[in-house]
Amino acid sequence: MFIYIALYTFLLICSFADVSKCSQKNKLILLTFLVLVFVLFRGLRWETGTDWEQFEYCFNHADWDNITNYDRYGNGRERMESGYMLLNCIIKIFGNYTLFLLVTNLFIVGSWAKLSYKLVPSKPIMTFAMIMVSNLIFPVRLQLAAGIFCWSIYYLLEKKFLACTIVTIIACSIHKSAIIVSLILPFLSLQIKSYAAIILIMLSLLGNTIADMLSLAVLGFAVLINPLLPDLATNLVVYSDVEKSGYTEISLLSQIISFLFSIILLLSFLYTRHIIAKSSLDFTNKKKLMLKVNIFMNCYIIFTFFLKFFQIPSLANFQRVAEFFTTGYAVSFMLSYNYLKYKISSKILFAFYIILYLYKLKGLLNTSYPELFYPYISIFDSIKR
Repeated sequence: MFIYIALYTFLLICSFADVSKCSQKNKLILLTFLVLVFVLFRGLRWETGTDWEQFEYCFNHADWDNITNYDRYGNGRERMESGYMLLNCIIKIFGNYTLFLLVTNLFIVGSWAKLSYKLVPSKPIMTFAMIMVSNLIFPVRLQLAAGIFCWSIYYLLEKKFLACTIVTIIACSIHKSAIIVSLILPFLSLQIKSYAAIILIMLSLLGNTIADMLSLAVLGFAVLINPLLPDLATNLVVYSDVEKSGYTEISLLSQIISFLFSIILLLSFLYTRHIIAKSSLDFTNKKKLMLKVNIFMNCYIIFTFFLKFFQIPSLANFQRVAEFFTTGYAVSFMLSYNYLKYKISSKILFAFYIILYLYKLKGLLNTSYPELFYPYISIFDSIKR
């Protein structure tokens, strides 16, 4: 695990460039270097990470004849998206699966870096670091689609609606879950009322509690009807157990910390929006800045809602939607950081950033499949075997 800790600690240390007198040119050089490091780390792995073997098999069997009909599992259960298969076939012309990993990771990590530099030019390293620690260590097909979709959000901000639509369609061709996300996209620019935002976050944070209450209610109902309808009561009990099966217990302390972070962040976003609304900026600049704040705050709310609320096992597939909005978490936080630094000590703000980063890093490294990540094996290690 040392290489993971060392790499992400180095990324955190690089964040100091954003609170120092480092020039914008040097920040760009550092950001480019970080992209190179993480692309190589992600792209040169060998049999490391979830679904590595499965997607290598897909790459090796990709062919121009099966772009639209490749059966992922060979049993007719799922047909792989045509855009993803087309990408495999194109890259396969020039090299092997390692090249595929390098190219796709260059796009994903490079996109995050470029958008960080464009969206929060005063804090690009910190924004990039927060995006990196909010995403999977090694991306799968879903995250490739999410990396493409983040450009849809950017083009929506720039009001380039044709480009936004085209990019969304491409994302849908990589992973079908992007279709659900595309339905949310037109509503991202809406200005949600503060109380509505708080209610949504509270619902998401209490998702597990709601699941527990529903499970207890089902069990209670089963007890009541057992004398009259014993078969139905038994089925309800079994169903309730299935709903809870596979659920990962989270300590009370972790739940409290997550709750506090989420509430603090949302309140800071709402406060930032309030400051901008009351500022003396000219109408055009204020409107553009408010649009940016609204879009990325909405992304944060959607990210939190789908990630937290849909931890309920029977609804876990909907958690995938959160992957498309990870940039909202980072961009909203850094936009607020820039405004709050005039109200709160810069040292306190940066300390909070470090604590938040380390908290998210702890969650990132605490994977459900440690045997697939640790130890890290590169393509060079595989040659020595």
